[in-house]
Amino acid sequence: MVSLQNGRLHVVLKGRKKVEISAQAVLNDGTWHHMILQKENKKVFLKIDFIAPEKTKVPFKRMNVGSVMYVGGIPDAALALPMSLKSKIEGFKGCMEGLRLNGRGEDLVGDRAVPHRVGQCFPHIERGSYFPGDAYATYKTNFEVGGLLELELEFRTSEMSGILLSVAEPQGYPAISLELDNGKVVLSGDMGDRRPFRLEQGFASEFAVCDNRWHHVAAFYADGKLTLKVDDMEQSYWLADHGHFTVAHTSSPLYIGGLPEQYFWFADHAPSGTLQSRENFKGCIRNVKISGEHRGWTTMAALHNILLSSCPLPS
Repeated sequence: MVSLQNGRLHVVLKGRKKVEISAQAVLNDGTWHHMILQKENKKVFLKIDFIAPEKTKVPFKRMNVGSVMYVGGIPDAALALPMSLKSKIEGFKGCMEGLRLNGRGEDLVGDRAVPHRVGQCFPHIERGSYFPGDAYATYKTNFEVGGLLELELEFRTSEMSGILLSVAEPQGYPAISLELDNGKVVLSGDMGDRRPFRLEQGFASEFAVCDNRWHHVAAFYADGKLTLKVDDMEQSYWLADHGHFTVAHTSSPLYIGGLPEQYFWFADHAPSGTLQSRENFKGCIRNVKISGEHRGWTTMAALHNILLSSCPLPS
């Protein structure tokens, strides 16, 4: 097993006896490094960049390493590794390229590979998580809107339309959604009375919020009043004054950034609620706050194809 520990490369070979070898160079400096691990008979060489290789001997010529190789991390199950090897090892966070095994190039996302949450590698990034256009997060599988709701996040995109948040019952109502629709930020819903409402924030230019800059959007619902804030602009709507129900009882998933693919295949039966856009969001999202709670992406119910903690900067 090859791992990065305290910024240094560490190799463990386990046969009849465990052998360890570590590189002295510190590698967590944000630049590319080239590593070669080579075994010839009972000799092992570990070479980093142009530094003289680390060498050691092992008490065995052959190693039975199995038929599956994991790159970048170890699954929680389906792998019988000794606990001494699995303990305190985290998945790799960074970029890899140019993998070769016995002189043969291997594609990490090719036909022979089974990727799990492997995304693109961007040269320049900032804080935020990237949604490539087919991604979504399930915040909670049985989300209750009720009579009090707070939705808040920041987004950056160059697209004019895309789903930001959505929860809807299977029949399409009650429902609440937040989206970009042709350059406008739209908060819409149906409290269960089958009388949809729509609150939208327009701008001087239809490209104002798809300018690849960060924008803050917040939606608040309390005491029958719905408020939509986008940056320094605000719109309000009183549900009771327009004859709407003031409480929405939902127990369906709350999605962030889009809907699962199958909902688009069967659009007539999709719990897309009051959404106008059929496009998953493409861009970056950060600082999600729902019902007063900041929750990290990895603590949500499910994630699909989101590149966490890596928002690519515009070139």
